Amino acid sequence: MFARLNAAAAVDPWSVPEQLEGWQTISPAPFDTRDLAGALRRSEDLFRSAFECTNVAMVLTDVDNHFIRVNAAFARLFGYSEDEVLQKTLADVTHPDDLGESLERRQFLLTGVAKYFQMEKRYIHKDGHVFWGLANISLVRDAAGRPLEYVGQVQDITERKRSEEERRRLVEDALRQSEERFHLFVDSVEDYAILMLDARGHVATWNHGAQRMKGYQPQEILGRHFSCFYPEADRAAGRPERLLKAAAANGRVEDESWRVRKDGSRFWANVVLTALRDRNGELRGFAKVTRDFSERKRAEDERNQAEERIVDLNSALAARITELDAANHELESFCYSISHDLRAPLRAIDGFSRIVLKDFASDLPPAAVGYLDDVRANTLQMGRLIDDLLAFSRLSRQPLKKETVDPARLVGDCLRELVPRAPDPQSEGRPADVRVGALKECQADPALLKQVWFNLISNALKYSGKSPAPVVEIGCRVARQEGEPQGTTIYFVKDNGVGFDMKYAGKLFGVFQRLHRAEDYAGTGVGLAIVQRIVNRHGGRVWAESQPRQGAAFYFSLEGAAADD
Repeated sequence: MFARLNAAAAVDPWSVPEQLEGWQTISPAPFDTRDLAGALRRSEDLFRSAFECTNVAMVLTDVDNHFIRVNAAFARLFGYSEDEVLQKTLADVTHPDDLGESLERRQFLLTGVAKYFQMEKRYIHKDGHVFWGLANISLVRDAAGRPLEYVGQVQDITERKRSEEERRRLVEDALRQSEERFHLFVDSVEDYAILMLDARGHVATWNHGAQRMKGYQPQEILGRHFSCFYPEADRAAGRPERLLKAAAANGRVEDESWRVRKDGSRFWANVVLTALRDRNGELRGFAKVTRDFSERKRAEDERNQAEERIVDLNSALAARITELDAANHELESFCYSISHDLRAPLRAIDGFSRIVLKDFASDLPPAAVGYLDDVRANTLQMGRLIDDLLAFSRLSRQPLKKETVDPARLVGDCLRELVPRAPDPQSEGRPADVRVGALKECQADPALLKQVWFNLISNALKYSGKSPAPVVEIGCRVARQEGEPQGTTIYFVKDNGVGFDMKYAGKLFGVFQRLHRAEDYAGTGVGLAIVQRIVNRHGGRVWAESQPRQGAAFYFSLEGAAADD
């Protein structure tokens, strides 16, 4: 330190030495003795000023660890006067638990192992309380390399250590609380078996969920290998060990298979094994989470069985459809044959009856003429019946050709065909008042939809023909009533005719089903059956509402006929 490195300095560090042996000059240029002495004084004055005036606690200690000089900051730090401190040694102010390390480090400086060291240690204040200090210690040697004294600086770090200790305590408390919460959480879980395994697969922890799921008490299972949960066949095949190796290699593995409870019963388990490693990457164990998927497995098995049954049913249905196609083809051939075979004798009956009436009517009694008229009327009725049956049989095989259809145009065409036929003889010359409202466009096969309108309108005209003032109303509305296809367009044809009793409504759409006598209202009994089949083929629904002698209303909807509000 500056000058003060020779033997004289050790006796009086602030005097100018008479012997300069061992002195190292700062300047490489030669000086005479007077210049050197002045430089020494200036250097000592500078050192003394820096040593005394700094707020950093500084101390000079001999190689035996006795204090030989301290500054005011050092004395204040320890609570002593400067004279009192000089009566102390390093051991007097150092906490006993830290003294050994402090002396050992100073010895390293003496032996040349280190040139300086820094150390956090505890010191003892004059009043006895302990405080923390950061010590920076270096060793001063003379020109020959002999140790002279230790130079030390001490900084009070008590508050910093207290803060660090508080942070450490807070962290430890937080970790402890987190661990406690984790254990509480794991122990409280009932639906999952959560446990820890050691690196070889032995059970290390056991929660309530595992106890409930597998039936073991903690004392019965802790320390046992987790392979005891597997069926014998899986254990023999080494399945548990393979899962551990996969988890260790990949970090995580998931498995679903059968597991065995303490009572020997089995359950379908979903298991996730996660490898646990320390900071050095060493495998410390495994976390194992098990869920009981027995219900899901049962549902999957039932679904698979249902799918198999559906496949079987679809096969049977396909076979049945093939049979029905063949039957329909045979039926169509039969209907065609019937039509062809029946029409010839019908035409013969009608033709010969007409000839008899034309050529021999004057020779026949009136009753015979009436009988021949009945024969001709019935042959005509039989012809219409054959036509309707053929049309009905072909509906199921006729392909749908859907397009955007304007029902108003179809209704107009039907009315032009039907109204000229009025007045009907049974209507006593009273034409019907046909009222057509707005009709919304729809997607349908126009030819088939025209048949629907034609049959419904012709029925309305027929069954209202005997009313004093026949009225037929045609229109549509938005479905709002209970039981109707909500939000779709409902088309209707209403009349104020004879009506019918709703308890017979189930017969309306059957082939040859009639609610009125043929003598009163002519017809084949096939028209409404044709209506229903066409509407059904369009994915819609047809129904009727009526009361005797208060008219009838027929409604139908078509698939995709959504109404605009």
